[in-house]
Amino acid sequence: MKQPILFIFDLILINTAIYLAGTILGVTKLPIVNHTGASVFTMVSSVTFFYISGLYDFRRMTANSDIFIRSVISILVANAIVASWFYILGHWQFPTKLFAIQIIFTTAFTPIIRILFVKFFDRFESEKTLLLGYGPAGKAVLIAMKNPNVIILDDDPNLSDENGTVSGSSAKIAESCESNNIKKIIYALNQNDDDHINEQLMAARLNGIAISSMSLEYEKLMKKIPVEHIHDHWIVFESGFSLYSKQYVQRIKRIIDISLSIFGLIITAPICLITAIIIKLESRGPIIFKQTRVGLGDKEFTVYKFRSMAQDAEKDGAKWAEKNDARVTKFGKIIRKFRIDELPQFWNILIGDMSLIGPRPEQPAFVRQLEKRIPYYSIRHTIKPGLSGWAQINYPYGATEEDALNKLEYELYYIKNMSVLLEIKIILKTIGVMIFGQGAR
Repeated sequence: MKQPILFIFDLILINTAIYLAGTILGVTKLPIVNHTGASVFTMVSSVTFFYISGLYDFRRMTANSDIFIRSVISILVANAIVASWFYILGHWQFPTKLFAIQIIFTTAFTPIIRILFVKFFDRFESEKTLLLGYGPAGKAVLIAMKNPNVIILDDDPNLSDENGTVSGSSAKIAESCESNNIKKIIYALNQNDDDHINEQLMAARLNGIAISSMSLEYEKLMKKIPVEHIHDHWIVFESGFSLYSKQYVQRIKRIIDISLSIFGLIITAPICLITAIIIKLESRGPIIFKQTRVGLGDKEFTVYKFRSMAQDAEKDGAKWAEKNDARVTKFGKIIRKFRIDELPQFWNILIGDMSLIGPRPEQPAFVRQLEKRIPYYSIRHTIKPGLSGWAQINYPYGATEEDALNKLEYELYYIKNMSVLLEIKIILKTIGVMIFGQGAR
């Protein structure tokens, strides 16, 4: 609900900025009426880059300085694109002074609106919630909620910690709901074979209190699946996980992959040429780095990347990339930061080894290791690996088994909730990741 409200405020802000700019310049007719096409294009470009820059993601809007920087960059980039189209379409543009004043107003008030929104929703959005169970699952969802209005019930009072305090046993569900005006109960017990608990939950449900499972609430809040807190029956009975198996979906996805990979190879050709020259001049070794990865159905294939490490960096075997990895060349750090080293994988997409969107393919040695230690890791191989994915835009580069587990949670969310809208979101946010150089090693 927060994002649509903020989206509407952005549209009002941009329209207001255009109107104020016209007022200052003494424009007699409303510029948003006199320049309808220019106004609509400015609004669409602005909100698109707000989304790309993460300015609709409340989980990332924590520091005021970060909100300000992202706002300024997104406004400047969006309006630079708008200005270039105004130049091409000379009959369809704002007067130069009006356009400049509109940018100033939008730049000034966009971060202010977001900072106020974050403070408002942090204070007024949280509803009275009862968390039933404070084991590992309960603690995980409580941390994800960031909600101070939570009453915790568990039969073990010693589970209280710095994140929350157990205020009573599971026998007090009805009493706690009534005395604390509870609106929602989140079930986080490992299993429920207690008839008394079931009776209280049924009574609460019939009294209008929402009942939610830990896994469902965690998925909604974090946009990932809590791998350590689900079981086989959850995957069997949970909705989702079926769209990719449909033949028409695979055909449509393949057509899109071929089209966009050809476009990608053409549009990035100048960048690839410059990158290839600098790699060759900087250090000895091949320009293109080839490596075996695991793809759809556990089949191995060769992935192509621009070489970002010194030659023979992995002569002693596969090794996780580390922060400030000594094997990475100076130019390699740059192309990794902005994901330029991944551009040759448009060829992998074109020949069918990969898709534009999907889990990142891993090396066979890592896959065999992680399949033994992380539950449901093999599910990521039920779809084609991707150039980008839900995990790549939400989590930094993985360098440990813990990172692999966290990334798998995002990958399972993507596989479960695959849709055209989610694919578009990933593509747009991937552009933001490349602009801000997030998560590279």
